[in-house]
Amino acid sequence: IDIPAGMRVPRVLHVALIYGGDDQPALERALRSLGEYRQVNYWPIWSQKGSRALCRVICDQAREWRPDLVFMQIQSGGVVDAATCRALRGYGATVVNWSGDVREPMPRWYFEMGPALDLMLVTNADWVERLQRADVNAAYLQIGFNQEIFHPWGLAAVDVPPIIFLGSHYGNRFPLSRQRLEMVQFLRQRYGRQFGVYGAGWPFKTRKLNWWEEAAAYRGCKIAIGHNHLLLDRYTSDRLFRAMGSGAFYLTSAYPGLEQEFVPGRHLETWADLGELGRKIDYYLEHDEERRAIARAGAELVHTRHTWLDRICRLRQLLGWHTWK
Repeated sequence: IDIPAGMRVPRVLHVALIYGGDDQPALERALRSLGEYRQVNYWPIWSQKGSRALCRVICDQAREWRPDLVFMQIQSGGVVDAATCRALRGYGATVVNWSGDVREPMPRWYFEMGPALDLMLVTNADWVERLQRADVNAAYLQIGFNQEIFHPWGLAAVDVPPIIFLGSHYGNRFPLSRQRLEMVQFLRQRYGRQFGVYGAGWPFKTRKLNWWEEAAAYRGCKIAIGHNHLLLDRYTSDRLFRAMGSGAFYLTSAYPGLEQEFVPGRHLETWADLGELGRKIDYYLEHDEERRAIARAGAELVHTRHTWLDRICRLRQLLGWHTWK
């Protein structure tokens, strides 16, 4: 970006959530686009030494480096307390927390940390409204995806069925967990070997895929099924962006607010019940060109409007940095 005359290059301190092999390169690249960048990976510090040690490390970095923005990815309580957020603001930083974790009931720590932040970012509009009612400065910022892995021009898996669902089964942990199980049972009974499931926790043999295998599976299938565990305004799992980004035709369970970002029938398709899901699968299996046209339009949309770079551009607007080129 072009910095206004007389202003230093912004400094961004990223309190990152990195574990399980997910080093989030796309988010890091997007934050680096703002200026100078430093990272504190909070997971190993917090999991091994506790919250107090982590908060000390973050404050030491802020006191020594004086960042303009502290972008945190705290997704649970007992990690960073409100006092630490206030201390970071005392060093002159704008302090933002983004969380992609969604569950009901909404955890209390959002309301405990929120007033000490400059901005709390969440991935559904219902939570934004709840936080704002509690006098927390909150905004909607959807998750992004790694477009260097999930793109249409890579290798396509040749051993996947034409219809696939990538997602795990968590018992009854979430409001729509039972609906997900019923959906998978319905598709297995109706389509047999034409349908495949990849994920953990299912009461039958299957396996999880890594990122590269997932992208290849989406390129190799004809229809990728979508289902969210919760029904919240503008909330979707990031599997939507990974599937569409890989070039798959995406057929997702309908959710409120979807039309604010996608046009059903142009970028993806939706279903409201199992009968409609079956009818639309049958229709699009028989109409290849129409299905491929929707998949192409969906891939183009997410690669130009829904990457992490797009999300950080939106963050710039929320922070008032949008006039910078």
